[in-house]
Amino acid sequence: MPVAEKEIFLAFSRLLWAFCIGAVPGKPPCLEEYDGNSGRTPLPFEVHLVPRHDQVGAVLDAKEEEIPTGLVWTDDIDFKLA
Repeated sequence: MPVAEKEIFLAFSRLLWAFCIGAVPGKPPCLEEYDGNSGRTPLPFEVHLVPRHDQVGAVLDAKEEEIPTGLVWTDDIDFKLA
C-alpha cells in the first residue's frame, strides 16, 4: 500500500475513533445535487462532530504535542524517477 493511502487510512480511522459524525440537525445534506460533469462529486456540506468519549480532547491534545514544529513547505524539490 502506498504511503499516501496509509496516511489517508490513518487520518480517517483516527477521525472515526474520536468522533460520531452525523448531519447537522435541521440541515441534512442534499444527496441529489452534484458538482462537476461526472456527477460523482457531492456539493460541500456541513457535518456535526460529537466526541465519542470524555478523553478525546486530552488524547488529541497529547498527539498535537508530538507534531514536529519548524517544518517549512518548499516546492524546490527536484524529483527524479529511477
